[in-house]
Amino acid sequence: MPPAKAPTQQELQQAYQRLTDAQKAVVQLFALLYRPTTREQAHSCWSQSTISYLAEQPAGALTEQAIQDRLKLLDPKLFSQIVTRLIKQGVLTQERNQGPCCHDQLLEIATRDAVLTGTFEPMAAAVEKALPIPKYYQSSHYKFRNPAEFMRSLRIAIYREDSITIDNIYEDASQTYWLSDLPFFDVLQGILTDPFDSDWMDTLSDPFFEMGLTAILGHSVEQCIPAQGAFDLLQDAYEEETVSVEIILLYAEQLWLQGFISEAHQVLIDIKDNDELDDSAHQYYALLGAIYFLQGDTREDI
Repeated sequence: MPPAKAPTQQELQQAYQRLTDAQKAVVQLFALLYRPTTREQAHSCWSQSTISYLAEQPAGALTEQAIQDRLKLLDPKLFSQIVTRLIKQGVLTQERNQGPCCHDQLLEIATRDAVLTGTFEPMAAAVEKALPIPKYYQSSHYKFRNPAEFMRSLRIAIYREDSITIDNIYEDASQTYWLSDLPFFDVLQGILTDPFDSDWMDTLSDPFFEMGLTAILGHSVEQCIPAQGAFDLLQDAYEEETVSVEIILLYAEQLWLQGFISEAHQVLIDIKDNDELDDSAHQYYALLGAIYFLQGDTREDI
């Protein structure tokens, strides 16, 4: 008998959307845990996060049924039964001799949903408290034992849009042999394109929006694959009244790479007197020089 066909990401997303809110929250928790985790450990995180989440909700924000659905899962046996059901439905997976984990293709879908529904922060705090990353003796620096621990912490920091913690995480992992396989922009690009969602991108703060577009479009250039959705967002951002120099230069670069040489040239000419250009002057003149060269104007190029 041939092996069963693996579900597509769209099919998994549809299966996730059919779950109750409490069941979705269980999937969200495993998405934040990131790696296979025992049911006992996951239940400990669930208990802490559920109590915090419900305590933060204003009166009337949740129906009595929604509250009871979450409270029922404080019972370890019922929680385990729900996990088993979710594994059968394919939204969670479990390999032999390992704990359950979120399906790879639902990681970002479920985590984004956690952010939008307000369950992310209680869950992230519970995960960090119940399953802390060890630290070096008498130090505040993390001692990452494997890439999974690193990625768990990094994903939480990225979804919090916490640049300082992101820098600290990379500094703490600087001596590991596997860090070179996990550069920040590659990780960010992977998170934002699994799947790409322009509505989600619009929820990001300006710095992370710019970094996200840079990561996605940079990967597109390196791999010679289309990223039309990201380019459309970039174009919309460029047309806004208050647009950063970083967005303008990224837009000019994308026009240049797509062969719209005169259009890219005009974008650069329009900002030649911009006071904010000083910090990005090297990028500006590199693009301008490339455009003059392609137009055959070597004197201006030099």
